[in-house]
Amino acid sequence: MNIRRTYLFISLVLIFCFLNINGQNQDILKQISTEHGLSNNRITSMIQDGLGFIWVGTKNGLNKYDGVNFKKYNQKNSGISSNDISSLLIDKKGRIWIGTIGGGVNIYNPSKDKFQVYKNSNVNQDIISSNDIHAIIEDNHGNIWLGSEMGIDLYVEKSKDFKTFRHQAENKGSLNFISVWTIIETVDRNLFLGTYGDGLYTFDIISEKFTPIVPSFEKEDNLSLEFINTLLYGKEDELLIGTNGSGLLSLDLKTNNLTGFFSSNNKVDAPIIRTLYKDRNQNIWIGTDGDGIIRLSKDNISNLSIKQYVYDNRLRTSLSNNTVNNIFEDNQSNIWIGTAWKGLNVIKKRVNNSSFYFSDGMGYNASPVLSVFKEESILWMGTDGNGLNKYDLETKEVTNYHTSIKAPLGGDYIQLVKKKSNGQYWIGTFANGLILFDSQKGKIKQFKRDNLNETSLPYNDVRDIIELPTGDLWVGTWGGGLSFLDFKTEVFKNFRFSKNNKNSLSNDNVISLLLDKEGGLWIGTHGGGLNRFDTKTNQFSSYKVSEQGEKSIGSNYIFDLLLDKAGILWLATKEGLNRFDTRTQVFKKFAVGNSAITNTVVSLIDDSYGNIWMGTKEGLFKYNIKTNTIEEFETDFNEFHVNSVCKDSQGVLYFGGVDGVISFNPNTIFANTVNPKVLFTDLKLFDKSVPVGDHEILKRNISIADEVTINYNQSVITFEFSALEYPFSDANYLVKMEGFEDNWRAIGNQQTATYTNLSSGDYVFKVKTQKKNNSLDEVGFSELKIKVLPPFWKTWWAYLTYLVLFIILLWVIKHYTLAWIEVKNNLRLEKLQREQEDKLHELKQRFFTNISHEIRTPLTLIIGTINSLMRSNVDAKEQKQLTNLRRSTGRLMNLVSELLNIRKLETGNINLHVSENDMVFFIHEIFLAFSQHAIANNIDYKFDKPENKIYVWFDKIQLEKTIYNLLTNAFKFTSSGDKILLSVFEDRGAVKIVVNDTGQGIPKDKLPQIFERFYQNEDAISENLGFGIGLSIAKDIVELHSGQIKVESVLEKGSRFIITLPLGKAHFNQEQIASEINEEDIISNYSKTTANNFGVNEFEKSLVLIVEDNPHLLDYLAGLMSQNFQVIVAENGKIGLELAKEKSPDIIVSDVMMPVMDGITLCSEVKTNILTSHIPVILLTARTMVENIMEGFEMGADDYLVKPFNEDVLKVRIKNLLASRKHLREKYINEILLSPKEMAFTSPDQEFLTKLNGIIEAQIDNSEFSIEELAAEMAMSHSNLYKKIKALTAMTTVAFVRDFRLKRAAQLLKQGNMSVIDVCFKVGYTDRRHFSQEFKKKFSITPSAYAKENLI
Repeated sequence: MNIRRTYLFISLVLIFCFLNINGQNQDILKQISTEHGLSNNRITSMIQDGLGFIWVGTKNGLNKYDGVNFKKYNQKNSGISSNDISSLLIDKKGRIWIGTIGGGVNIYNPSKDKFQVYKNSNVNQDIISSNDIHAIIEDNHGNIWLGSEMGIDLYVEKSKDFKTFRHQAENKGSLNFISVWTIIETVDRNLFLGTYGDGLYTFDIISEKFTPIVPSFEKEDNLSLEFINTLLYGKEDELLIGTNGSGLLSLDLKTNNLTGFFSSNNKVDAPIIRTLYKDRNQNIWIGTDGDGIIRLSKDNISNLSIKQYVYDNRLRTSLSNNTVNNIFEDNQSNIWIGTAWKGLNVIKKRVNNSSFYFSDGMGYNASPVLSVFKEESILWMGTDGNGLNKYDLETKEVTNYHTSIKAPLGGDYIQLVKKKSNGQYWIGTFANGLILFDSQKGKIKQFKRDNLNETSLPYNDVRDIIELPTGDLWVGTWGGGLSFLDFKTEVFKNFRFSKNNKNSLSNDNVISLLLDKEGGLWIGTHGGGLNRFDTKTNQFSSYKVSEQGEKSIGSNYIFDLLLDKAGILWLATKEGLNRFDTRTQVFKKFAVGNSAITNTVVSLIDDSYGNIWMGTKEGLFKYNIKTNTIEEFETDFNEFHVNSVCKDSQGVLYFGGVDGVISFNPNTIFANTVNPKVLFTDLKLFDKSVPVGDHEILKRNISIADEVTINYNQSVITFEFSALEYPFSDANYLVKMEGFEDNWRAIGNQQTATYTNLSSGDYVFKVKTQKKNNSLDEVGFSELKIKVLPPFWKTWWAYLTYLVLFIILLWVIKHYTLAWIEVKNNLRLEKLQREQEDKLHELKQRFFTNISHEIRTPLTLIIGTINSLMRSNVDAKEQKQLTNLRRSTGRLMNLVSELLNIRKLETGNINLHVSENDMVFFIHEIFLAFSQHAIANNIDYKFDKPENKIYVWFDKIQLEKTIYNLLTNAFKFTSSGDKILLSVFEDRGAVKIVVNDTGQGIPKDKLPQIFERFYQNEDAISENLGFGIGLSIAKDIVELHSGQIKVESVLEKGSRFIITLPLGKAHFNQEQIASEINEEDIISNYSKTTANNFGVNEFEKSLVLIVEDNPHLLDYLAGLMSQNFQVIVAENGKIGLELAKEKSPDIIVSDVMMPVMDGITLCSEVKTNILTSHIPVILLTARTMVENIMEGFEMGADDYLVKPFNEDVLKVRIKNLLASRKHLREKYINEILLSPKEMAFTSPDQEFLTKLNGIIEAQIDNSEFSIEELAAEMAMSHSNLYKKIKALTAMTTVAFVRDFRLKRAAQLLKQGNMSVIDVCFKVGYTDRRHFSQEFKKKFSITPSAYAKENLI
């Protein structure tokens, strides 16, 4: 049969098989574009190298693909000469030849990852025929030929250059000025050259002559060979020619006859053929310009099938672009298609004898298939949203039953399709209940939930049914539990979950039902485990996950149930496959795949051999009943749906998934046991790729390298690798670094492994893939040896150096041993001397401490004796001497206490008792104690305080000593007219206390020493330098508070001491923290009085003035005093002073710290005012040191009490002061004309009485001298004079004058120089009888008798 008859026969066959895209084996094209990392979507060429990498040439660079990532080569990042790649070739030596447009040809060395460029330049135009390369081939002799814009070139291996064949005007056998676009070797080892513009040539390699081919035509004169794009051998003696305008041509090499390959009858109209390719199965793939791809294949010996792939915007798995530049088949039999504008397309080889059906038949609007049922040639597919599809496998017709068409079904979400015994179909829907469908008549009967009818379907989400021989149904619904339908009465009996019934259904979400041989109904629920319903007793028994271990069910989430021939129940669960032996009641669990997704089994079915087939969320698996192993099978899609599976009468299995249904005969499908090859793709140090070179770490490309050597400090090394699985790799990896880790480590689909800080030594890094069904032992691995060089200090020459140094060290040790022994002896001797000195110092300190304690005892006795004497009947002169003595004794006691404090500080025996207090209030009270002293010495003394309170944790007793020492020093070294400023403020998380004075200052060279023990500034001018221990104690106390003290001073300008204390209490331990806060203001802290009144009732008419700003404490004191005295109160010093002047109380009790006028000022005002100076004052203070300060400065207070005080002590102190005043008055009355200086009055009172006595003395003989005249002489009002005399002497003014006259009379009579009548007139009496009567009242004796008894 000649060629034309053959093609005529083919065209007749094509009428039946052309463009059959609805067949069982629908090809799915996977698309790869710039979105996946491709450098450009305009594909020009493709090849696969010997290692398995796919190389893709584009209009913008060269790409190397490993199944996941693209490595790009362009002019910027490599030595390639042009980004416009036109052709690629892998030669027998493994080199990659890259033809470019404008850049000549490049040879890529995979071992060195380098490009060698052959390109014409302005200097040399004869390197190759042209820089525009269109074709590259290797002939059977290993010669490399280039087809370029200006001819052809032969690569000369020996000389590493090219021999060019161009047009030569003088040589008729040369090539014309045409470009060679394609080259193919002839049978006789010459070359066919397809040119673009001058037809087909042959080239004789031996004679180096070009011969044009002039074919003969039979009735097809319109055919043209002028523009040839590609050449390919067809069948024997046939050359297929792809042209630009005449389509695909066939040249009979025997007859030289040229014909069109496609006749006009077969509907193929593709005028431009860009590429031709023949795969391993001898299928011919034709890439066209605008007409997609045409595949020619033989169905049998005489029947040729044609299939066309074109772009269809309705089908996402169609060809992405109809212009195809290149086609090739990889080593996994995948067909790669390079398009002109839309990147790569890959038709993956069908590794199994399976078929795939789109849910809509065409794939235009494919939906997930929720249920599937097969009978005869009809495949029923229930879809997710597109109703029910009926697919005829013979006619390829699809009928859709949808709510929006003429044959509505009543629901669009079909979850169940089962055939009824009478030929009708039960349809379970998602939201439209249960439907009985008659496909012949197109009628439906619907069962739905009726809220008013308890015997209706309980829920409209129907998941499974079981039809009984009676026609009745068991129905499982999601949310409605289990139902029994009496088909005749159409009444539902519902079984639901009940919390109060242990024998009820365990969960209302029923997914799968199964009836066993005994009539028991097994129910799989979502969340409630497995249930069995005994139809005889109407009781449920449940099986749930428990802590019993391996024997319990694996999951409470069950998707499908299967009962095999042996009576074993199989469960598809969220946690893998479960096998349940109903006799032993034991579950056995099987993990499926290597991830949680593959382990989610959603559908089950068995084959004729009893094997269990499983659809999962990611892949198809089989449990081999004989080997007890689970195998994985590769399919067109991996995600399957719940309960969407069936088996036809021929044993063919059908699984519903994301876009349609796959079907296969389980006897002819094979598991995927071939593991993809793993290659290293990159090596990085510190996340930077390591280059390849003779002087680099990588001497060869990492993909073929065997060993890598790195330095010890290259501590972060990353390996990148890939399983060359196409078109997309989803392999899981395991890695192990031998020498660093013992076991394989699973890293999932991560393609990198990083190690840090590898010790020096030899390692082997291994990586392998693990398919989802394979065990670890079945997988091979790739490895790379790693050598980590030691640091220079661990090299052999370093160790040799260490040996030499060690020998030198031994010599040095020997040389200096004796010297060292001598030094040790000297040190030992010095240590002994130091220990002796320390012991002596300790003895001295102990002696010093003991002596100090011994001194305190007599001092205490002395102070007690002084206090007793001061309370006894002593005159004013003795009282002053005793006061001076008590002051000196107290100072000595303070010095002894400071010395003991130093000892405690040195031995660490001072324990802080800190509490949270207002630092401003605390400092202010100490400030006030010095205020009168500042006034007396004419010092400008001020306190700078913030408006707000500052709460600080500190020991009040210890910190008071510190502030006292600083202020004492300030006053000590400050003269009249100078300034002292005490300030407190908060600064950056701390409180600062500053004492600033303008006194003498401290020399700069003395500043570092002032905090040392017993240091004194000998240059300072002061009457009392002290012992140099105050500042030392202050520093130690501040540091115990985790604070700092520093000094700034300028000589003759003053000093500035700054204390910084941190806020909070984190720097104190728990033992140091006390709970009391402001204890002096808490009434409960004051000790209560006893029943003993200590004789205070005798002063119940005495008037007590209480001055206190704290209202609670004021009320407390008023209530306390009112029990024994008359009480008046004032809330501050100013009001208290006015009341003292007005009421002339017998005693004043005042707080020190008060607003408006403080207690110290009040005391000073009272004692310096002639009207009030006689009033005793008791000051209440919170500071123990304040008492000493005020005593030392003689503020005039009569007594001091530290808050909180004992009530009894306060009353006794008041009683004693009142008794003392009473005693003074009695003494003044009873004694014969005492001088005021001889009485224990205060200075103002002494001055008052002296002046008063002087005036009366001057007017003593004046009988007319009146009280008004006396008041005028005293410069006082009559009433004030009366009050004052009354307060001091308990006498009225008249009585006082009369008493003075009588005492003076007694004194004169005692002298015996004057008669009674003379004495009478001398003392201002004019009536002798009246004088005698008054004198007898006073002295209980007549003047005459008194004179005789007391005559001197």
